[in-house]
Amino acid sequence: MSTDSAVSVSTATQVASSLPEVLQALGAFLNYPELRSCVLVCHQWNEVFTPWLWRIVEDYTLAWPRIIDQISPNFYSRYAVNNTVPSTKKDERWLRGMFVKHGRDVKGLHISSTPFLANASAAGTFTRLNSLTIHAITTYRPSEEAKALMDLPILAFKRNDDILLWDEQQAVISTCVLSPAFDNVLKPYAAMQLDAFPPCLMGSQRVCLLIMENPDLETVELGLETGVVAQFFSKEYVVGLLAALPRLKRFNNKCLQYDLQSMLEQLAGLQHYESHQHILNPLDFTLDNVALTRSFPGLRSLSLLGHGKVRAESVLNLLELLPGLEQLTLASLLPGLGNSSDSEEFIQDKKHGRLQGFHITYPVHNATRALDETISGLLPCMPFLTKISLRVLMPETAAVLAEQCKQLEGTGSCLPRAVHVV
Repeated sequence: MSTDSAVSVSTATQVASSLPEVLQALGAFLNYPELRSCVLVCHQWNEVFTPWLWRIVEDYTLAWPRIIDQISPNFYSRYAVNNTVPSTKKDERWLRGMFVKHGRDVKGLHISSTPFLANASAAGTFTRLNSLTIHAITTYRPSEEAKALMDLPILAFKRNDDILLWDEQQAVISTCVLSPAFDNVLKPYAAMQLDAFPPCLMGSQRVCLLIMENPDLETVELGLETGVVAQFFSKEYVVGLLAALPRLKRFNNKCLQYDLQSMLEQLAGLQHYESHQHILNPLDFTLDNVALTRSFPGLRSLSLLGHGKVRAESVLNLLELLPGLEQLTLASLLPGLGNSSDSEEFIQDKKHGRLQGFHITYPVHNATRALDETISGLLPCMPFLTKISLRVLMPETAAVLAEQCKQLEGTGSCLPRAVHVV
């Protein structure tokens, strides 16, 4: 969308939202039939336009960053005004009031600012979400609940940078359970400073509450910062909450360190799974926990990013046991096809009937001849590819693509449009 069109859409939205005020100003100059017609139009407009306007709420778009800066000054620093700290209670009440009023219309919710999470997780506010993305969970400023927790007798002589002991954490937890469902489930964190513990504890509960209160969720994305949730609840508990969502089709997992097969077994209806394990030095790490022992025909796309190098044998295993797979994305491949006779037989005798996209995001300096041989050795298993993404298109890979993958777009000597060199 161009800048001009974006501005015009924003302006049109503001004008449309002001229609009732315009009608009120003109009312004295209209006769009854005209006034009644205008009122009916406004009613219909509110019934149709308002739900459409609220169907997706992303806190980094439209005017939300400015609103959040009123509640959490300098959260979006480019919107802060003179670095002043305004009164926040009125703005926060307004935000919560809007969520309560329009929450039933919201189908998609994207949370990258903690004010949104704190207000969106109130019981009964959002209950009809189809899509939920959460990137931030900690408290944006010292909240009343956090201050109250820090005033507990057991913490009276603690400094903000002191590490809380196990029994101290347990005492705090027992005073701030947000739902009876969390009784005897929350557990102390291994090590956390006093000033960080209450916000992370409350934020973790809010994430779980949003998932629990939206049984129609089809898409869930949990960002890296939400990994603290698994420390307070355990990763098995979080996956159990997701498993209770009967319509869940897509899960973007940036926070849970979880075995691939166990995840697919728990989330039986999953069609799209993206996992980021955030290993410190992923290119020095070989991933061995992606091999499957049973088939999952329902999975359509699989993305393993931040996992380090995946063995070619594991790729063959995935192709064999994920017969419905259409898109496969890997961070990197370990060079070498191995000497397994099973691998050779699979390459020679079996073709994956549905894989259309194969994407590898390895760095340019890893584009070695051995990797070229590995990729070109796997391609005969993928005759129906329509797109491949590589950092460098190497000679053997290019030759095999031209010979084996006839579905790729593009003709002649030009680089096919479906070969994406990233």
